[in-house]
Amino acid sequence: MTDAASNTTGRRGASVPFVALAAVAALASCARQAPLDAAGTVSAWMQNPDPALAAVADDLPGLDFSFYPVDTKWRTTPSAPVPDLAFVEWGSDLSDGFGAGTYADLDSFWKRIPAVGSILRGAVAASTYAPMTADDRPRRAFLPAGVTAWGLYCNEAVLSGLDLPVPADWKAFVETVEAVGTAGGVPVSLGAAFGTPALAWLSFMDMRLNGAKAYLDLVAGDRSFDDPSFVRACEELARWRDSGWFGSGAGTREWTDAMADVADGRAAFTLMSATALERRGGSPGVRFVPVPFSGRDRSGLATVWGFALSASAEAPEAALALASAYVSAGGTGQAARPARVGVMTAGAADGQAPVPPDGSTVEAHGAVAAAYEIWAPQLDKALAPQAAYDSARAITMFFSGGMTGAELARLLKGIRP
Repeated sequence: MTDAASNTTGRRGASVPFVALAAVAALASCARQAPLDAAGTVSAWMQNPDPALAAVADDLPGLDFSFYPVDTKWRTTPSAPVPDLAFVEWGSDLSDGFGAGTYADLDSFWKRIPAVGSILRGAVAASTYAPMTADDRPRRAFLPAGVTAWGLYCNEAVLSGLDLPVPADWKAFVETVEAVGTAGGVPVSLGAAFGTPALAWLSFMDMRLNGAKAYLDLVAGDRSFDDPSFVRACEELARWRDSGWFGSGAGTREWTDAMADVADGRAAFTLMSATALERRGGSPGVRFVPVPFSGRDRSGLATVWGFALSASAEAPEAALALASAYVSAGGTGQAARPARVGVMTAGAADGQAPVPPDGSTVEAHGAVAAAYEIWAPQLDKALAPQAAYDSARAITMFFSGGMTGAELARLLKGIRP
């Protein structure tokens, strides 16, 4: 009886904190899902201020908005006030801001940001990744708003002249490149004098051979440049170079030369950012398509811009409410720049958007961006400025001489041990 009474008492005694904890959990859950409070004073910095952001702010009751002056003193002067929202590019500027304690982790706000439920998966992946942070802890880095994807510019006339279709996967792409080369043509035109397009080829080769996770580990410094799988990617790139698949003189040519080769039918493909869309304009018969996938790895390079939140913002919810409304309205962070598309409007369906035949259109860029389930950064974006410069020089040297793939890997290893 005593035991029974004791057990009953115990259950009753335990039920009080249990109910209390359940109530607290329920309240906490409701709080996490509560709408963001848009009232407050918010300043925002953009390198090229978009009037659309101010227009969106006018529609939010209780929000007092202003653009921060267009300078970067807040990045370099510790005493300078920091804007509540900073529109930054994914890369070292973002991660350095975390390292200095300038930016806040958005994780506690993430489920309450309305735009998050609709942005493309590639953008969500980009938002979680910030390299070179002080403690290497993954952070919800920023709210993505605009993306410029990398893809292949393809001259269909060159392919059709050889009875070759536009390749649909990586295996078919390699076979197509080999077929164009065997026929005496230039499969891929490359301008490696500046370094960036050639580094993009190295990044894509690593992603296609070893997967997106391995490449992101490389970018974050969790995988070394002397890793055997990365050396293999370097050696495969050397095989393409030595087979003549990149044409001749790549180390002394610019990206504009490569684009002209494809547009004029002297080469079948070139790999380039969508910024070439706005710089060159349309070219009949040229398509802008994703780099063909290997297996289930639907990853691709992209430059992603978004809003970082100041760790000292007095009205963080109002700042994020503004950023979310701007993203939902299709804002990309820079007015009248067709090479950048919104992270919610990049395609008709996530990963299934059709690719129009005209490579000069924003829709073509959006379809390429939508096709990548993981938007990975360019390698040089994740390196410190001097290391980024040295890596560009290294890849230019690789395409200018007889450097082996293993030697390229060792050179990069010396740039960032």
